[in-house]
Amino acid sequence: MNIILTDMTMLSGQHVCIAGVLFGSDFCIRPDLKWTVHACRARGLMPGDGLQGDFDSSGSPPPHVEDHRPQGQPMYGRLERAHLRCALERTQAGSVAEGFGCELPVGEKSLYSEACRPIKSIVTIRVAPDSIQLYWDDYRAEPQLRVGFQDGSGMRFVRPYKDLLPVEYMKNNQLDDDVLRRMRRFIDYAEDVFLRIGLSRVWESPHDGRRGYWLQVNGIHTFPDPLFSDWDTPMF
Repeated sequence: MNIILTDMTMLSGQHVCIAGVLFGSDFCIRPDLKWTVHACRARGLMPGDGLQGDFDSSGSPPPHVEDHRPQGQPMYGRLERAHLRCALERTQAGSVAEGFGCELPVGEKSLYSEACRPIKSIVTIRVAPDSIQLYWDDYRAEPQLRVGFQDGSGMRFVRPYKDLLPVEYMKNNQLDDDVLRRMRRFIDYAEDVFLRIGLSRVWESPHDGRRGYWLQVNGIHTFPDPLFSDWDTPMF
């Protein structure tokens, strides 16, 4: 299988979730590679790179139908950026609800309940560059980046931003509003902006027993130029 890498998402404990789109299709694959931040950096892995290997479906029920088991370690390499754009366009949905195949409960903008039954766990939406806002959530022990955006239905969201390269870069620039302004200005001047929106594994409230999947922003893809040209070089 040949995959175009679309998602490099930070998990806890320096682990990274990798996902991509099968060449020439709209089929998303999330191979359980168990790579860490260090392993991804050592490979110089970037969104838009290609992964080649054998991946077997894990048989996970919806929404995490993208789960696959790798048969050995995949090969990887740099691709023309046009391939990434094609993958995003093929997987593009008109709105968050359309992408996941169900509406969020009334008044809810962050948690899909199990009863809602989303059909997948990663979707692509195209957004207006000027709809993007970036925030520091400094109410936590470690400040967290959040992204505000409006989807094609007009619904507005503010969700955690888990994109590996920006998160790693921001660790050295925590609570630096000037960095966010520069990044926001770069996005504002992009011709096209695609977001990869993901769902967490099932979560259960310790207070009221609610169960569901949290929304997060896996990645922001800007065109014609990316946010980062390599791990240490932001374009903003």
